[in-house]
Amino acid sequence: MNADLFAEPIHVESQADCEFYHSIELKNGERTAGKWDLDYDEYLGHVDVAGKLALDIGTANGALTWAMEDRGADVIGYDLSIDDEWDVIPSMHDDHRATFESRAEIVSRLHRGWWYCHERNQSKARAVYGHVYDLPVELGPVDISVFGAILLHLRDPFRALQAASRITSETIVVTEMLPKIPEAALELPVAKLMPVPEGRLHLWTWWHLTPELVVRMLDLLGFGDASVSYHTQKQVSGDQSMYTVVANRTLDLDPHRGF
Repeated sequence: MNADLFAEPIHVESQADCEFYHSIELKNGERTAGKWDLDYDEYLGHVDVAGKLALDIGTANGALTWAMEDRGADVIGYDLSIDDEWDVIPSMHDDHRATFESRAEIVSRLHRGWWYCHERNQSKARAVYGHVYDLPVELGPVDISVFGAILLHLRDPFRALQAASRITSETIVVTEMLPKIPEAALELPVAKLMPVPEGRLHLWTWWHLTPELVVRMLDLLGFGDASVSYHTQKQVSGDQSMYTVVANRTLDLDPHRGF
């Protein structure tokens, strides 16, 4: 693995300099104030990460990184660089220039949150920044890749899974919000496009994806041994129903496979 890929650690003085999605209990006794308070074992599909090299894709402030490290994994946190743009939803109703500028600052604050926790946890995890569609082949092979509520924010969720499939030797874990669509449709490979042209919605939530669709996509990418679990996670606005797909590789790893 190329050491030049890894970001240099930075010292962050205060939580006020950071952005936190998750409430995290730090080893020095501090607690971050985030919007989510996760049950990590449920969220990760009870995957055994001990002794594994795990890639936390969309690591944000590192909640899953620290959880997997606590459970014995060697972890790489991967997140959007400040030079890359979010997949902001285009709309003729909005001028997105200010949105792009504000998101760059939020990304920077999320990075600082990761390093704030890293220092206080005395963590050995490493960070890499780039775009999820362009995961460096040099990062792999990793044993496990984790997508923690990331696909809903991406214009092309299949492309992101494809990038991870090229460097993951054993297991891909995908956790997403349970779609608010008719129950019968949950067993179908369905995606619901969230934006509507006549109204302004959250500018970075593209999809609600059914578990069956995620399973189908992973099967196409060589991870055909899949299971789905359901759970409820706490956030400040109330409980959120979620699901986790744990998919194990069934085709040999070949980073140069022609897909």
